[in-house]
Amino acid sequence: MFARLSTWLDCTAFPRVKDPEEEAVKVAVLRGVTGLILVWRCSLMLRDSWYYFGDSDRLLYVLMAAAQLALALGLTLGVFPRVCAAALLATHPAYSIWTGTYNLAPMLLTPMMGAFAVLDAGRLSLFGRPRAAPPAIQFRAVYLLLYVAYAAWSFQACLYHIRDAHWLAGKTVSVLFTNSYLSEFYSWFRLWESAAPGSFRIWSIATVMLQTLFQLFMLPLMLVRWGAVFVHLWGWIFIVGSLLDLQISILAVVEVVMWALIFLPANLFCLPALFRRTNGPLPSLPCGRGVTTGAFCGVYGLLLLLFFGNAAAQFTWGVTLPEWVRNPVFVHSGLIAPNVFNRDDLSMGDRWPIFERLDGADAGLVPFTGWEGERLAYHRGDLIYFGNSLRWRRAMIDVNDLAGWHEPGTTGYDFAKKIALYDYRRNGSSGPGIYRVVMMRNHSSESRDDRLDLQYRSERVCEFTLQVGQQSP
Repeated sequence: MFARLSTWLDCTAFPRVKDPEEEAVKVAVLRGVTGLILVWRCSLMLRDSWYYFGDSDRLLYVLMAAAQLALALGLTLGVFPRVCAAALLATHPAYSIWTGTYNLAPMLLTPMMGAFAVLDAGRLSLFGRPRAAPPAIQFRAVYLLLYVAYAAWSFQACLYHIRDAHWLAGKTVSVLFTNSYLSEFYSWFRLWESAAPGSFRIWSIATVMLQTLFQLFMLPLMLVRWGAVFVHLWGWIFIVGSLLDLQISILAVVEVVMWALIFLPANLFCLPALFRRTNGPLPSLPCGRGVTTGAFCGVYGLLLLLFFGNAAAQFTWGVTLPEWVRNPVFVHSGLIAPNVFNRDDLSMGDRWPIFERLDGADAGLVPFTGWEGERLAYHRGDLIYFGNSLRWRRAMIDVNDLAGWHEPGTTGYDFAKKIALYDYRRNGSSGPGIYRVVMMRNHSSESRDDRLDLQYRSERVCEFTLQVGQQSP
């Protein structure tokens, strides 16, 4: 299988692997970086689980977060890294689903964990002696799998885009970067839009067109040199732009690691002062490693074919694979169709809650959301961001009566109470714990070019109070 694949890849513009020993060091470095990313995510999940969940289920979620953190540390430090990668491959999607934090980042991490599990050769490890690196074609086969997975997510995302009014009008990028919930520097982009609307509009349209080309044709573009150059460069532009401005948790950093695995030459990671070749021959890899690599590529490759086929069939004829294939097989393999940066995402900056603590030593603005809808410190962890805030904002996009939707016993009230309880517990508060919640809105996703002052003007819709402390009924 690998021999035929090598011959075919040599006829394309897919990156080559020149030195397997250098490639093994590259994999080890990026394995450590990925581990650090997961340490950050799981550390915040562990902390927030203690304050967010109630007494009945807090211990369970804390123990799950601690287990994920331990595996992430093992991956980072090289403590049985292949075992840790395989365990994260098997458990992290499920953990993310259970905590309501499953998003594009854990999806991308799923095949990456498989890649580290089959390619790691003991470099930069505290436990486990180094072994000879896998053959070059095994590196290329796994990198190809990661590239096809990214192409599958992109293809499915684009099928959603081309049915979205914002995307078809070329306004997605302009609305996205002026969205106070998703963009770090939204105020600067609003200034650009106000000062030079023409160039701002051209930039948005051009970016949408290039991203459409990139997402739809990632696979055929890699067959020719100029296409590979475009995919490589545009991928970096998209990823770095997301990293610098878009507030999408760890996603952009995970994409940096994936793109580095696929495209960056290994000699960039082999600094002479840090990494030296081992004198003498290294123990060879176990004979079953090649079989394991082939099985991983074969099984995940088959799932990718089904994922592509399901996307095309759903878009063309409105039919999908059976539910048992889509969930749990696709879901736990990281293969979920990403419906992102369309109407729902772009509308999340239109309505938001402001929390104010009215009593106690911590009275004042709760660092959840600012007065313009911008995210504050509590959003650093995925549990608050994906588990509450994002779900809350999406749920009230089409709600006409926000006041009624936030009455006690309703969905909106439950979202609010969880944040108030989180703040109350995190600050070690005592007493009543009285909070005022002010619901705000603007019209940022409507893209009213004629009256930008009205589009971004924040206005109060309603407010209510809730009590979460010891005197709660």
